[in-house]
Amino acid sequence: MTRTAASKTETRPLLLAIVASLLIAACSAGGPPTDVEEISFVPQQLGDGWEISTPQAQGLDPDVLAEAYVRAAGLQYMYAVLVVRNGYLVAEGYFRGRTAAHANYTASATKSYTSALVGIALREGYLTNLDQKMVDFFPELVPQIADPRKHDITLRHLLTMTAGYPIESQDGNPYWAQLTQGDNWVENAFMLPLVRDPGGQWEYSSGSTLLLAAIVARTSGMSALAFAEQYLFGPLEAPIPLWGQDPAGNYLGGWAMYITPRNMARFGRVYLEGGHFGNQQIVPAVWVDESLVGYNAVDWPMGALGECRYGYLWYAGTVGAYEVRMAWGHGGQIILLVPELNLVVVTATDADNSFSQGYNQSLQVFRFIADHIIASVVEVQ
Repeated sequence: MTRTAASKTETRPLLLAIVASLLIAACSAGGPPTDVEEISFVPQQLGDGWEISTPQAQGLDPDVLAEAYVRAAGLQYMYAVLVVRNGYLVAEGYFRGRTAAHANYTASATKSYTSALVGIALREGYLTNLDQKMVDFFPELVPQIADPRKHDITLRHLLTMTAGYPIESQDGNPYWAQLTQGDNWVENAFMLPLVRDPGGQWEYSSGSTLLLAAIVARTSGMSALAFAEQYLFGPLEAPIPLWGQDPAGNYLGGWAMYITPRNMARFGRVYLEGGHFGNQQIVPAVWVDESLVGYNAVDWPMGALGECRYGYLWYAGTVGAYEVRMAWGHGGQIILLVPELNLVVVTATDADNSFSQGYNQSLQVFRFIADHIIASVVEVQ
């Protein structure tokens, strides 16, 4: 189809009428009344570089999307849902007082950004290859190593979460306290005990991404944030207002970035388009391809996300008949790519809950995306 963006003034009355009719049906069935304007999903022209189009023009069913946004409005934890098709922003909605300007806590979706930084550091020559050993970047900690297996850990192991480090974020997990005690959490991550042999089974590890962000900082001679601003956020014209640090000033490579949903979508679009943005190659194309391969099975039940495997800090799996790739953070902070459909879906949610609550909430968001967003596609372009 011809890529012709439509004016929002031409589509807004129709879409709001659809939403209104769905609200009437929902209220007659006993659902709580909701303000129509609150759940409008027509994107606004904000002068931030996004081209706006309509669902119809990009092969999406507006009725199905309208129902999706009514359902999203009824999810008490949902803050934002965005849909990008063929490079156009075709639908966005914000809930519970959020707006397009609100930077959301992305939780572990931060990890996929850290993956991009590692790929860029390789391109810029700060890193040599993924078989470099972790210990070579922390010589001051080597004398404290009690487990000789740590000498075998490589950058590749850290990226694929096969270094053997333990999960630190389950409810009541003692490793979280060990990771976040004192001032220097990077050193804590290095010193965590191994629960598997390096190169073996996948084991979720936020400490591994703390180490990767620190390695980018040490090799480049700048902070992880300064590196990201120079090579990623600056070229993408997608600044972040905050990235959390430990007390020693190390940026938290595994969590604590705050990003607007539109800028999350922009990052997803860059990966969907092979690392390109405009006329720039932001992330190396080879790195994007390698990052999105599923190398190791994820041994967690993932609900609507089937055949789940793990790449370079990205998830790979299926939703129905489609291959998908995903950056995922606690509670449903999601950047979902559906390459065959040229589709990016972003969700932002309330992440102020326990590990188990956030995990179950994420499964609900996966199902919502599968049943109500991907299901809206009527034309493969």
